[in-house]
Amino acid sequence: MRAVTICSVLLCLLWPVARNARCQGDFTLTYTPFKSLWNPHAVNLSRTVLEDKKASAEIPGKLRGKKVAFYTASVAGRDLLLAMADDEDAKLYVDVDGDGDPFNDKPYRPKGRRSDRFGPARSYGPISVPVGESKGSLSASFHVDTVGYSISRKRAPDLRLVLAGRPMGTVQLGRQTYRIALFDCNFDGRYDEVCDSFDGDYRSMDADCFAIDLNGDGRFYTSKEFQPLSKRIFVAGKCYTLAVLPDGSKVRLRQVQSGLKLGALETQGKGVELLLFTPEVGLVTLHGPRTQWALPAGAYTLMQWHLTLNDETETRWDLYPPVVPERRQTFQIAEGETYELKIGLPLRVETRVSVGSASNGARRRVSVRYRLRGQGGEEYAGRAYRNGRPYRPAQIRFLDETGRVLETGTLKHEESRIEREGERTMYLEGGATTDYSWKVPAEFHGKFCVKIKLFLGPFEWKAEDTWHTID
Repeated sequence: MRAVTICSVLLCLLWPVARNARCQGDFTLTYTPFKSLWNPHAVNLSRTVLEDKKASAEIPGKLRGKKVAFYTASVAGRDLLLAMADDEDAKLYVDVDGDGDPFNDKPYRPKGRRSDRFGPARSYGPISVPVGESKGSLSASFHVDTVGYSISRKRAPDLRLVLAGRPMGTVQLGRQTYRIALFDCNFDGRYDEVCDSFDGDYRSMDADCFAIDLNGDGRFYTSKEFQPLSKRIFVAGKCYTLAVLPDGSKVRLRQVQSGLKLGALETQGKGVELLLFTPEVGLVTLHGPRTQWALPAGAYTLMQWHLTLNDETETRWDLYPPVVPERRQTFQIAEGETYELKIGLPLRVETRVSVGSASNGARRRVSVRYRLRGQGGEEYAGRAYRNGRPYRPAQIRFLDETGRVLETGTLKHEESRIEREGERTMYLEGGATTDYSWKVPAEFHGKFCVKIKLFLGPFEWKAEDTWHTID
């Protein structure tokens, strides 16, 4: 009996320690190259470099008489000089040793070739550039892809620097194991630079990125899993501090038990789902019937937004932002205070109409584009989704002063991008609305009105009629 009591006491004393150990630790990562030259993260993990006509170096004899294009890219904490000649070998010259002459370093031959919408493209690398004068573990590793065009034509091709790989490993948080990865998004050879502010564009961000495979599908594709590097992260409702070694070989996670300075966020709208980023805790997802949440104090960027409502028949309707919204809202939550975020319903339609001039006997054209905005000015695609499928596109009508219909049509929408988690659509960015063009009858002169009709189910919206004149 005494032995049982002692064991019980020891278990009670050691249980919190064991439980806390599962919620934190030091974890080793291994650098892993991308399997494909054209890796799926190219959009987020790339830098486009244009020809630098001010850059130069002494051209060796074998290349004299040929067209040579020079490029300057910010890599490994310095300006890296690259050169490409218009010859049969299509070699790329890179000033890896930093002496200002790319031609005395080992040249790179193309390893792959393909064609995209910009034209023929080649890939070079991987190329490794050490940070500073150190020959140690810090280096920037990347591929270089050409983007369309040929030097023999009027302009040199653009170059796209794409990361060649990333440190990867697994972490155990609680009873769950997750795959994680780090990304040197600013190509400086380090993995520990935290993002202080973020406008949604990874390509212009001077910081690194962190990814965690939350849904266990072996990828880091969804917006909830890939984020700028932050001081802390939220995983399964718990907050952890995140520390990274400069070379990306180790990360340290510690569960935050207390000490966070809190404020609150309140939304004024129904059916709002939000994805926020803050340097304090990284990505934060907010959804559900609540309209107020306790959040760490600090600066926030509204990364994605999404409206979802059920109609009287319990049919689900969704409304998403465009693939590339005009802007992303930023705001500050102060400690102990509540920030009111205006977002969502009611919606309003903004119509932009431009009347072209008749020339060379051609008929005039009227071009129309509309924007659907929420109460905070945030933009939505003008097409709703009913039970996960796109519903009817918007219709447009042109009327004269007597109410006679001059023209009717349907507004087209560009392609959308869908992200799914299991059977549920997490974020879907609807395509932007394309312009509608109306050929004005030659005999028509006077005022006309543009009317747009949207099919948005339970989402409330309003639009003002706009009148325009054709002389």
